[in-house]
Amino acid sequence: MAVLKKQHKAPKIDQFRVCFRCLGPEFDCFVRDLIEFAMIKRAHKLELDFALGNGDDPILGSKYSFPEKLCQKHIGFESLQVLEFKSVNVRGGVIERLLSNCPVLERLSVYNSPALHGLRVFGRASLPLKCLVIRQCHLVGRIEIDSATNLVSLHIERAFETNLVLRNVPKLVEVSMIDWCNYCTKINVIDQVSCCLSQLEILRVGRIVEVSKIGEVIPNPILTNLKHLHLQVDIRCKYVFLDLNSIVEAVPYLQRLVFMLSYVFSFDGWEYYGKHRKAANWCYNNNHKVVEIFGYAGHKRADEFIMNVIENIGTLEKIIIIPHDWCPFRVADTIEECIKYARVHTRKELKPKVPSTIAFILL
Repeated sequence: MAVLKKQHKAPKIDQFRVCFRCLGPEFDCFVRDLIEFAMIKRAHKLELDFALGNGDDPILGSKYSFPEKLCQKHIGFESLQVLEFKSVNVRGGVIERLLSNCPVLERLSVYNSPALHGLRVFGRASLPLKCLVIRQCHLVGRIEIDSATNLVSLHIERAFETNLVLRNVPKLVEVSMIDWCNYCTKINVIDQVSCCLSQLEILRVGRIVEVSKIGEVIPNPILTNLKHLHLQVDIRCKYVFLDLNSIVEAVPYLQRLVFMLSYVFSFDGWEYYGKHRKAANWCYNNNHKVVEIFGYAGHKRADEFIMNVIENIGTLEKIIIIPHDWCPFRVADTIEECIKYARVHTRKELKPKVPSTIAFILL
């Protein structure tokens, strides 16, 4: 620590990252000193990353606890614009105090924090927060955002059974709720964002069955501002096509439609799907020209889903396929081999079926 202070003579730091993959409690004081050093140097961005090289695993993170006493010292927080916690134990009350002590904080991200059980963001005229990301905080029971007048982007992802309350968010135009909750929950995603649904430009949601109920939340909804719609699709779900009608009717000016394929359902609804897919009668409008398929793994059920999309969008000009290793039907031992298989399958089996009038892009 003494060497760091001696070598760094500049009065300010633009970005400061503390990253450890294996850290015991005996190093807590050392990390605290690093954070204090960054604040004294008036860092604009502070990132605490203790994800053990696997930020997507809620168990393997080191779970370093953020020192709450730092919130009371007011050291350099007035310069902090971006704050990121990865696999850090940080309570909702601490985050709320940080928001009060950081007058220019525009982006706050919390990844995989078991200590985060709830969060209240009560805005004020001077609250500058523009982007809030809460990801893989599975124990969050309630997130309440009230009068955050500068909030533009909200990402609450892989948070199970979280109750979201939004009030007075006039600038909010981007909402992401991928893997919002499991399929047994009674929480309705669309109902969570109903107060700002008409103003959204980008919407990412994880369950089509909930999005299809949009008409129950807003009578005769016409979302004229929505330009990008990302839907997580379980191709085993028997409702996968029947639920899309009400969605596309509500977004007349949609420019980008993304299907993120997943294989979550344990039951096999494919027989039901085969009987009803031709009767789905999709109502796509003239603006649906580009469709992206993310998570393609070369499975025949995904092929049928994609072909049905092509057959039912008469104005389609381009389809983009993005392979991934999400498919549980393993065809190889490594991720690289799985992706390679998906690419080969796409070129041999899928691409020849696509009409020549549609641009086919494999990324």
